[in-house]
Amino acid sequence: MKIALLVSYDDETAASGEKEQVLIDRLFGQMKEAGVQAVAWRSVRGGQAMFKSKQYQLFWPSNLAEFDPMAAARQKAQELGMEFIIWHEVKGGEAHGWDLHSTFVKEHPEFLSTNRLNMTSKSELTWAAPEVMQRRVEIFKELLAYNPDGIWLDHVKGGDVSVPIYDAQGYYSMGYDKYMVEAFKGKIGRDPWQIPNNDPEWLAFRASFMTEYMRKIRTIQQETHPDVKLGSLAASIGYTHSCWHLPLKDINDPNIHETAVLASPLGNLEDHETWTREGLIDVLCAPHNTFSSLEEFKTIIPDAKSHILGPCQFAVEIWCTPSNPVFTTDTARLAHEHDAEYLVVRESYCIFNNAAVWDAFKQVAERYSE
Repeated sequence: MKIALLVSYDDETAASGEKEQVLIDRLFGQMKEAGVQAVAWRSVRGGQAMFKSKQYQLFWPSNLAEFDPMAAARQKAQELGMEFIIWHEVKGGEAHGWDLHSTFVKEHPEFLSTNRLNMTSKSELTWAAPEVMQRRVEIFKELLAYNPDGIWLDHVKGGDVSVPIYDAQGYYSMGYDKYMVEAFKGKIGRDPWQIPNNDPEWLAFRASFMTEYMRKIRTIQQETHPDVKLGSLAASIGYTHSCWHLPLKDINDPNIHETAVLASPLGNLEDHETWTREGLIDVLCAPHNTFSSLEEFKTIIPDAKSHILGPCQFAVEIWCTPSNPVFTTDTARLAHEHDAEYLVVRESYCIFNNAAVWDAFKQVAERYSE
C-alpha cells in the first residue's frame, strides 16, 4: 500500500511561507524521507489555474510564465522516483467558497445551473450544455500535456457554497437549468419539477452526462497518453463537508457548520458501477473530502469498495488530523485490511512541521509498503 499525499501549492505556500523551488525541494524531500510514494498535485485554485492553461484566464501564482509549480513538481517527483498524480477538480474548479470565481462563469451566466429551490448558482455549470462539456474536455487535454503518472478527477470538492447543491436527503439538487430540463423532457417525456429530486430516472439522467465526460476523456487518454492512469477522488456515503444543502446568507450565517451526508455516490451523480464496469477509471479513491471517524470508516470503506464492478484499484482517503497521529495508523490498518492500493492523505499544508504525523507516515510505510 502506497501513501499518497494531496498537495495544494497555494495552501502549502501560505502555511510554510515558502514558494517556488525552495518549497518543492523541501516538501518532496520531507515526503521521500517519510516514505510517501505518491503525490497528488492540485491543478486549480478556485477559478484560477495553477498550471499553464488556455482555458483559464485567471492564474495563480502571478508569475506562472516564469515558474510553473506543476512542471517543477513533476520534475522533482521524477527525480525522486515518486508517482506524480494531478488532482483535478472538474465542476468545482470554477470557484471556491464565497469568491474566486473563474472568468468563464462570469462571462457565461447562461451556462449556470439552477437548483431545486430555483436558485441559480454563481459557479455550478450545467452538464447538459455542449460548450461546458467541451471546456472540461479541453482542460483535461491541457493536464495530459504534463505527462503525469495519473490524473485523478475530483467531482466533489470546490465550487461556490452560497447556493446549496445538495438537498437534505443527500442528493445532488442542481440540474434544473434550461439545458438539462429540456433534454430530460425531450428524451424521457417528464418534467423534473413535477417529480422528486431523487427520482431514479431523473438522477440517472443527470449522472449520464458526467459518465459521458468520463468516456470522452478516457478515449483521449488511451489514444494519446496510454500510460497515464485515470482515477476518481470519489464521493461516498461518508461525504460530510460543510453546509452545501442549506441556503446561506453569507459566510457568517449560523447554519455554516451544518453538514450534508450523501445518500450514495450516485447522490453526487457519480456512477461508479458503470465507470468501473466499462474500465473508465484505473483507481477509485473513496471517501473523498470527508471528516469521518474511524468507526464510520468501518462502514464507509466496504460500501465504497462494493461499487467497483470491474478491474480497478481501490484507495482510501483520510483527512489528516494533526492532533491525533494515531488516527493515521489506525485508518491505514483498516485500509490495508480492505486491500487498498493507496492510503491518500488530505493534505500537506495541514501537517506543515507536525513531526508526529510525519512519523506516523513512516510507521505506515514500514508496515504496509510493498
